[in-house]
Amino acid sequence: RWYELLAVRRTANAKALREGYRRLAVRVHPDKTRDHRADRAFTALRETYNLLSDAGERRRYDSKLAAEAAKRRKRRQEQRALAWRGCRRLGHGVAVFAARNKRVSVAVLLVITLLFRRPPGDPPSEI
Repeated sequence: RWYELLAVRRTANAKALREGYRRLAVRVHPDKTRDHRADRAFTALRETYNLLSDAGERRRYDSKLAAEAAKRRKRRQEQRALAWRGCRRLGHGVAVFAARNKRVSVAVLLVITLLFRRPPGDPPSEI
């Protein structure tokens, strides 16, 4: 993530970008440090600043980040829906637990599904 590299927010203006760039440039400039990786670090820093300081490139990068975030949200929703369907099959008690605890992670719901799975043909039980 380029914003994290410069230690600025996504909504940062040009001045904040420049300050973040300069703050890091002083630390990683090959003339200022003896580290053998300084050339690569400074090149990456310069490319990051060039990308984020160009309005068009920054818009494309921000739209790419937004698309990735939307994809992650959709995947989480699908996982949650799958876990919810599993809980509903287990019985009313687990479904009520999952509904009341909306912040419960998908992993917790899947563990509940696996722990309380019942053989086919058994009636649902209260938990």
